[in-house]
Amino acid sequence: MHFGEKLRQLRKDKEWTQPQLAEAIGIEQSYLSKLENGKSAPSADIFQMILDAFQVDTASLLEDVDSSVVHRQLRQVPEVANYLNQQQLASSRKNRRWLISSALMTTFGIVLVSSSFMGLIFPELQYNYQSKGIVLAGESKEIFSNYRHQMPMSREEQVKIDREMTQRLDEVYRITDIYRGDIFNVPVEGGSRTFRLVDTRHEDRIENRFLSVFGILLTLLGLFGFVLEKKLFPRR
Repeated sequence: MHFGEKLRQLRKDKEWTQPQLAEAIGIEQSYLSKLENGKSAPSADIFQMILDAFQVDTASLLEDVDSSVVHRQLRQVPEVANYLNQQQLASSRKNRRWLISSALMTTFGIVLVSSSFMGLIFPELQYNYQSKGIVLAGESKEIFSNYRHQMPMSREEQVKIDREMTQRLDEVYRITDIYRGDIFNVPVEGGSRTFRLVDTRHEDRIENRFLSVFGILLTLLGLFGFVLEKKLFPRR
């Protein structure tokens, strides 16, 4: 609606006649008629007197009035100019928050998709470590691998130590998604265990599929936010 229609609506809500409103504002009835018919626009003084007559603020008076009419016919009124500037500032803040949210969603979505493909959150590369037995105190950490090369020995001694080491064999495997080097040692009851990397394998994880789908969804929502922003916050 134009400003005159809003003025007429407020007058009828008060159940005033044109002469009554004209008297309340302090203008001629003929001038009020022109205002209501959209043939004239109020000056700054008249606009303020209209506000006083209805005891409303600028926002209430301009509510439902077409924005193009407000910008074209009423922007020269200081109260209206201040109102429009406040609206523009509030819209700019909303626009900025909207753009920041869209950018964060897009960025986070891309990060999630990348993480799912690279296995950064749910690693898909598995490391298989083997320990052949418990290393006793004072022994080499790799006793099960190099006991034959520790010192020269006779055939009988080799057979004896082979038998002893065979009896001590107690193989344990650890599969982990964390690379701990080719060899690492951990203390256990009775000594320690030396684990050696024996195999690596790739294992698909359902978590990464869900992560990828969620990341793609966030990215699309973020991009859609940029498109929607142009419609929600049109440039004037």
